[in-house]
Amino acid sequence: MLNWAIIGSGDVVERLVQKSFNIKNKSKVKYIYSIDKKNAHKISKKFNYGAVVNSYKDILKDKSVNCLYVATPPSTHFFYIKFFSKNIKNILCEKPIGISSKEIRKIKNLVIKNKNNFFIAFYRRFHKRFLYIKKIINSKKLGKPIFFRYLLSHDLDSHPTAPIFKKGNIPWRFNKSIAGGGNYIDMGTHFLDLVTILLGKIDKIETNDSNFKKIYKVEETLAANIKLKNNVCGQAIWSSVVNDKIDLFEIFFTGGRLQFSLNFNDLVIVKKNKTFLSKKFKMPEPLHKNLIKDTIQKIISKKRFVDFSGIDLSLKQFESINKIR
Repeated sequence: MLNWAIIGSGDVVERLVQKSFNIKNKSKVKYIYSIDKKNAHKISKKFNYGAVVNSYKDILKDKSVNCLYVATPPSTHFFYIKFFSKNIKNILCEKPIGISSKEIRKIKNLVIKNKNNFFIAFYRRFHKRFLYIKKIINSKKLGKPIFFRYLLSHDLDSHPTAPIFKKGNIPWRFNKSIAGGGNYIDMGTHFLDLVTILLGKIDKIETNDSNFKKIYKVEETLAANIKLKNNVCGQAIWSSVVNDKIDLFEIFFTGGRLQFSLNFNDLVIVKKNKTFLSKKFKMPEPLHKNLIKDTIQKIISKKRFVDFSGIDLSLKQFESINKIR
């Protein structure tokens, strides 16, 4: 039986996870800890989680707890992983797993030293939309990939998860000391993971940024040039301060093109020669369900699993902005 402790009680637990950890005779949540005790009690009752503990240290008093889900802001991830990794073998951590390349290297070393199973919450990997896209790419019906491009732009009120309604009310996702960066780190992590899953491992990332409106103390706009190890090239831009709300990922092949969205639009458009095929794929609710199902299956299999690909991708991402800061 997998007995989970959850650290955190924010939007990611309440909206994206919901009851996903509770699977009869396989997995259940025994404890939840959060600095927001009121919300922790609310979530525990709502989703039939276990007891709300007053201190994260109380979790280790129960030796039956063998799984940990870290769902707090990124600046605390290293702290909790370091504290629990000696005693709890299986750890699922929200992305980004740290707020600097230095922290991520330390997490990697801890996971290796303590022989943890370590999972990162790249939940888009498991959604039908992206599995469908991967199937099309693997079928070779569009030929070989040549290049790709991505744009996520929005104004201050239309961020997918962190709108800002007035100056001074800055979401933590745009606070460098808490999140590690802006949209490139928060939303861009999912994009880079999907590039790796769909097209191949990333060789290098070069970035440039700007801060026109000075709303945030992190980059408002960031452009990245990306080269894969298979020589496929791409470009991506994230901007938080423009009026047009656009979320567009395009992949160009020798015999066609794929067009889809990561966050807003349900359509996947396939163009081959002069013909277009479109299919709708709504994001599932809750968003993390398939990710957690896969994580539980991997743990039950008793085979060692560490998402080294995700860890190394996070390192590349932070190293690419360290050069411009």
